[in-house]
Amino acid sequence: MLAFFHEDAGGVLPWPILALGASFAIPGALVFAGGLRSVRHRARAKSPADRFPGETWRYDYPSDPAQITDDSTRRIVRTFGIFVFLLKFLTPFNAVVFGIDETPTWVKVIIGIFDIFLPVFLGMLVTQLVRRLVGKRR
Repeated sequence: MLAFFHEDAGGVLPWPILALGASFAIPGALVFAGGLRSVRHRARAKSPADRFPGETWRYDYPSDPAQITDDSTRRIVRTFGIFVFLLKFLTPFNAVVFGIDETPTWVKVIIGIFDIFLPVFLGMLVTQLVRRLVGKRR
């Protein structure tokens, strides 16, 4: 990069300066355009207080009651998948590291730190299952 500014190169070449300027101008123009689009959208949108008089719970967050869904099943499946993945992934490491007496302590500590995630995800899974079951009774 310094070669472009060296006097032996015939002075400053214009294309590095243009490339540097474009690397700042293009993202800046995109951010500016996004800001203008947001301002236009807000100016055209009616206030929630005008659209939903007497429904103050709709004022802070735009929501459509028809699209509100319960995603607890998806969260439970995802948490269960992460738990099973961690269990399968960490089992060989635990077998090797804790099955050999000559393993350095620092290696056991590192594997032990990763082992902490297993009961954490198991607790999350149990909590989500209990909430799902208790929530259905209401």
